[in-house]
Amino acid sequence: MLRWNCFTPRADDIVVATTYKAGTTWAQTIVANLIFAGKLPGSIPDLSRWIDQRIFPLELVLSRLDRHTHRRAVKTHLPSDGLPFHKNIKYICVGRDPRDIFMSLRNFCRNFTPEMIGVSNALPGRLGTNCGPVLTTSMGSGATG
Repeated sequence: MLRWNCFTPRADDIVVATTYKAGTTWAQTIVANLIFAGKLPGSIPDLSRWIDQRIFPLELVLSRLDRHTHRRAVKTHLPSDGLPFHKNIKYICVGRDPRDIFMSLRNFCRNFTPEMIGVSNALPGRLGTNCGPVLTTSMGSGATG
């Protein structure tokens, strides 16, 4: 079952849709500050849930999202053809130069701990080869050109 199939939208929901490392947290922070008039009652991950992230059980993510009594913002990294479209909610899409995304992802991955790599490799239903030390050390020496 796809995680977004269990999402029940509210008429005033906002979906912040970005590729990874393209300014997601920045966009979520802007949206949260608009919703709460600059007086954030919690952290961005608590205010703007990430349904796609499989580290936490879907039931936990959805129950926390359902408890929100304020206008909700939800984060996603899914491509548009993998995200259900609801005509009554708002979608904010953010783009970024792919070269910037690469460097941001490279720096992000270099900070992975062995424990985080283990958690990523152990996700139920994960496809592909396991991540390993190569992820943190072999992504290139920097941009050229």
